[in-house]
Amino acid sequence: LVGCLGDSQPFIRSTVGSCITTVVTAGGLEAWPQLIPSLYQLLQSQDASHVEGAYGALHKICEDSADALALEPGQQTLHTLIPRFLHDFASPSETVRKMSLGCVNQFVQVMAEALAAN
Repeated sequence: LVGCLGDSQPFIRSTVGSCITTVVTAGGLEAWPQLIPSLYQLLQSQDASHVEGAYGALHKICEDSADALALEPGQQTLHTLIPRFLHDFASPSETVRKMSLGCVNQFVQVMAEALAAN
């Protein structure tokens, strides 16, 4: 599924993001340990489709699992992702700025330690 996040069609990227979120909601992130590293790698891509696809999936995951991520022991996942989200506030892409802000917004509500630390 992750490989399809870079599809040139926004509808395909969105649908794949929804499928990924469904898997995470059903089984938790611990059931798919390579997911967050894979999405993080896509966030660093030079290909806008990959970045937007990864952000689409991450936004849905953050929206549906903010409490679980904030309660994760040590918040390792958030300590990895939040600095990247904050970095992307300065992206030249309006879409990336909007999506990174949307991800961070999910943790303002639960005031995750990782957000306060960054």
